Amino acid sequence: LRTGGGIFAHTLSNATLLRVIENSGDGLRELLANSASFLSVGSFQPGSEALVRAAFGPGLTMPRQFMERSSIEHPLGAVNLGVEYTWTRDEHLLGSRRVPSGSGWVDVLESGRDAQRQRIHPQVSYKFGAQRLFVFYDWIHSRDDTDGPFSFPSVQSNVRAEWARSTGVSPHNVSMAANFKLPEGITANLADSWRNSAPYNITTGLDPEDDGLYTGRGGRARNSGNGPGYNSMSLYAHKRVPLPRFPRLGHKRFYLNLGLQADNLLGNRNYISVGPVIGSSTFGQPLAAFPGRSVRLWLNLD
Repeated sequence: LRTGGGIFAHTLSNATLLRVIENSGDGLRELLANSASFLSVGSFQPGSEALVRAAFGPGLTMPRQFMERSSIEHPLGAVNLGVEYTWTRDEHLLGSRRVPSGSGWVDVLESGRDAQRQRIHPQVSYKFGAQRLFVFYDWIHSRDDTDGPFSFPSVQSNVRAEWARSTGVSPHNVSMAANFKLPEGITANLADSWRNSAPYNITTGLDPEDDGLYTGRGGRARNSGNGPGYNSMSLYAHKRVPLPRFPRLGHKRFYLNLGLQADNLLGNRNYISVGPVIGSSTFGQPLAAFPGRSVRLWLNLD
């Protein structure tokens, strides 16, 4: 039985800070032109476009995380059972808002976002001689109101409405790993990962606040969409073959290493993203996917 907790502070990355400084308006300038179109881009002449600059919000501070974790584990012969519970609370996470400033806009980087996550992690392992089998399950309940330092809310004046399921976090996840010692000196590792649908954000493709962000959701909650699930199995096998001794090389012995690596063994189509803009021809359709099945054979001499 184990239990513990802690408070962890995270630094603000240099890349994040430099991006705000670069777009502060003193160097590079970003202009927002609502009157331009792709058809007139060749003849478009800059005029009274709104200047978009970046700035740090007041009281910007380092994010921090509160964590509590407890676990219990018990062996039953060749079987080992365990379960772990983790609770985390993140404060001062980064996010942005675009606010009007004179005739332009200011993208304000703030540290007022939060996240909360609960994770239950049961696991079972089984050992029979040189063979081992591990099965893990994750139940995750995760909520937050930001997708990173440069993510914007749907309504700039209502960050509280962004509190919803965390982007890309599946509530149910199962993984399995097996290690085998096979005849003829062959070792094999088999791994399989599965997760169910993960939430994603659905937008309308409209700009109701006329700020150039197009984050309108038509009254929908953040991350109201359910993306496709994921399943991938991988296999790795290896055999080490001793070569005959060569008298001229003294006592040095050479070995030939033969290997096989297969990824996404079942050939599943695991999509990374789907069309998020409702009403468009790509809405709900796959836009990108992880690689399909691949097999690699290799050998080396040592």
